[in-house]
Amino acid sequence: MARPALPRGLRVFLDAVRGLAALEVVAHHLVSVNAYGGPVVLRDVFAFGQEAVMVFFLLSGFVVYANEFDRRGGVGAYLFRRLRRIYPPLVLALVLSIGVAAADRDLVAEFHPGQVLGTLVALQDNGALKPGVIVDPPFHNLALWSLSYEIAFYLVFPLLASALHRWPRLTPHLVGAVSLAAFAAYTVHPGHAVLVLAYLLVWWAGAAMARAFLQDRVGPRALAPELLWLTALTALAVGTTLRSGTGGGFAAYPLLMVRHFGVATALVTLVAVVAPTLRARPALAAALGRGLARVAAPSAFLASISYGLYVFHWPLLVQWGFPHTGPVPFAVAAVTLLALAVAGDRWAGAGLARRHRRPVAVAV
Repeated sequence: MARPALPRGLRVFLDAVRGLAALEVVAHHLVSVNAYGGPVVLRDVFAFGQEAVMVFFLLSGFVVYANEFDRRGGVGAYLFRRLRRIYPPLVLALVLSIGVAAADRDLVAEFHPGQVLGTLVALQDNGALKPGVIVDPPFHNLALWSLSYEIAFYLVFPLLASALHRWPRLTPHLVGAVSLAAFAAYTVHPGHAVLVLAYLLVWWAGAAMARAFLQDRVGPRALAPELLWLTALTALAVGTTLRSGTGGGFAAYPLLMVRHFGVATALVTLVAVVAPTLRARPALAAALGRGLARVAAPSAFLASISYGLYVFHWPLLVQWGFPHTGPVPFAVAAVTLLALAVAGDRWAGAGLARRHRRPVAVAV
């Protein structure tokens, strides 16, 4: 049965959110982690790079479900599309980091083959912020930690889609229970695999929102299973923090997980409340749609290069010594970043705007 396309206003909104999340991550690394410093107020404004990554997880689940659930072509074709989305820009980012380290005469000190290999097989995470990490991203590229999670979510989606076909009511609770149990296990014996499973619920919540939108039933009831389990996950993170303390600080385990799961819960709740409100007020929805139409083109462009900005900004603007020497070198590096982000999008052939141009369908 054919499914309706996502509303144009929603597509524009998703583009805008994705682009803004990428800019937040870039600004966070440039300002808040003191790559360039800046006024305290700027560091405070751009202190939410971690929350922006949760936005990416939700958007990723949304887009993958909207474009891949019930799509013809089989699991092999699906995995090829997803891995083509991730790997070409990632490999180029690693090559850039190697080249930059060589140019800065840091290659011998900074190049660790195990980190590069670990990243290529999706095992990387940020060991400074959480225990149980197998390998850190190479060249201290903090942005790359989330890609190991994304790849794992891509790999498990065919299993979740199959389960959803067979047990549509049970599957959301199954995902939630697995994630909650995984995080409980992590608090006792930290490990990368169980932490990835804990975050699967965040990604799945994005998929659940896509399913609800495509079935035209977005609201608290449709998203109740995800909200229930996200709330439980957040509560467990809060309990862990109260029990073990916040010695690691605002940016580290366990308080980091309170931020992650808390913002995911808040965002899904916001969607569950706002979407039916707009549906009940057509005039307000129409006005919002007209406003979004005015930013459709720039939003689509920014969204299409968001992944390139995400993976290339570290080697070009943070790791490389050249842009730190003055405004003109920084401008040169920034233009190079923009050019590579555009080229990376064209190469991968997977910009968010293009993915949304065709109608998407879902079983109802």
